[in-house]
Amino acid sequence: MEKKQRIIIIGPFPNPITGLSVANLTLYEGLLNKKYMVSKLDTSYSKFEDKTGSFSFDKLFFFITKSFNIKCVLNNDVIYITIGQSFFGVLKYSFYILLGKLLSKEVIIHLHGNYLGDMYHNLSGLKKQLVKFILSKIDKAIVLSKSLKNNFTPFVDVSNIYVLTNFVSKDILLTNTEKEKLETINEPRIVFLGNLMTGKGIQYFFESLESLELEGFKFTAKCAGTMDSKKIVEYNKKIDSINSLEYLGVVRGEKKKQLLKWSNILICPSVMVEGLPLSILEAMATGNKIIATKQPALQDMFNNTQITFIKKESSFEISEAIKKVSKHSRAQEDIIKFNMNYIEKLTTLKFIEGFISIMNIENE
Repeated sequence: MEKKQRIIIIGPFPNPITGLSVANLTLYEGLLNKKYMVSKLDTSYSKFEDKTGSFSFDKLFFFITKSFNIKCVLNNDVIYITIGQSFFGVLKYSFYILLGKLLSKEVIIHLHGNYLGDMYHNLSGLKKQLVKFILSKIDKAIVLSKSLKNNFTPFVDVSNIYVLTNFVSKDILLTNTEKEKLETINEPRIVFLGNLMTGKGIQYFFESLESLELEGFKFTAKCAGTMDSKKIVEYNKKIDSINSLEYLGVVRGEKKKQLLKWSNILICPSVMVEGLPLSILEAMATGNKIIATKQPALQDMFNNTQITFIKKESSFEISEAIKKVSKHSRAQEDIIKFNMNYIEKLTTLKFIEGFISIMNIENE
């Protein structure tokens, strides 16, 4: 029997809960179940902040303590890193990339977003040269959809850039009985599921609900996720001012599933350059209609009927989209069923086996 590689996963793990940290934990547990020798180095920063990728001396000290573990490289065959998308986000993993290359380990970088390429092109001088030097040392790159490959083309031959889409945990999928019991609710039940931060467009979500209330439009809304510690007072005041909105804090597991079974519309008004938000896949799997800003990965996978796409930074478009999708039709019911069936194929097993397949491909 062929000896299985020893793998180290370097990147954030819960807590805090993010799509990236959940994906890393899922891969770690999946590889363990497949009897791989897998270990992890958790780089999660304990303080959730609105400005992701920003520099601070607290972060610098934290990542210095995480960034020079030689055993992580020496004791493994594959160095798998979920890279950041800022200059600092690349730099903090450079030790493992460069040492892995020096010791002829296989270095695999997985990008769970879509801003790395733009970040690189916006750099100049020494910073740009340094990022190019670091990322050109990797063996394989993974992105979430075909359109996102351009993030790595300045550094890696396109033949070594692979697509591995996100997944939906089987715990969130509905049973046949649960599908039959899904209610067709006339009143919109709206949910925002994700970190409450300006980059995710939470302010436009609030503004749209305020506008709908002023119009007398009837709805119920809930939002769930981690709040930026610097905006807790501001966001709580805003939530309290909207009569039909409730904040649930962080939800996971069965509570998240019950929330998504309760709702019938998910709003994802992100102004950031996103990868493939897990919240959208999870909401589709539980029978929600989706209102989201345009993102390349979403447009790779879904058309304008499966998702109601809106412009960024527009509370008006959110409000109008909510009114539009609230008008039930047979066509909408068919779209919901199609989305549910499609998402059921994006299993954690497929994600894990996809990674193993990529890992076992010989570089050209």
